[in-house]
Amino acid sequence: MRHHPLLGRDVFAEVEGLARRVDALFDASHDGGTQTFKPAFDVRETEAGWRLVADLPGVDPASLDIHQEGDQLVVKGEAAALGSDLGQVIRRERRDGAFERRIRFARSLDAEGITARLVDGVLTVDVPRRAPTRIPVTVDVGA
Repeated sequence: MRHHPLLGRDVFAEVEGLARRVDALFDASHDGGTQTFKPAFDVRETEAGWRLVADLPGVDPASLDIHQEGDQLVVKGEAAALGSDLGQVIRRERRDGAFERRIRFARSLDAEGITARLVDGVLTVDVPRRAPTRIPVTVDVGA
């Protein structure tokens, strides 16, 4: 933990939390009212590329659309609407509806090799790196 010597608390964590809340406000106000939630993704680098993992309970695998746009991986889907036949809602914390996440990659990804699986509400996407292209260059050394 990084405590500030005068304040006695982790101001960096507080600033990071504030940044997440501000991002969430902007996301909510700029989605045109169509996006109900924004699922969180864990992204890990592997030897072959990257692995993304997200909890997506209630999402039908047929509703998922995973594709590449430039240097971004786009994940779209829809969580099933929560039933209203279960009584009056007193508190609602679970999310439903359409979502879209865009994850930017600093390096080229290989769209042809992307694999995804949704098991027990957990989405795992493996994104391989594109092999670097080498362009032979001849250097003329003048004598």
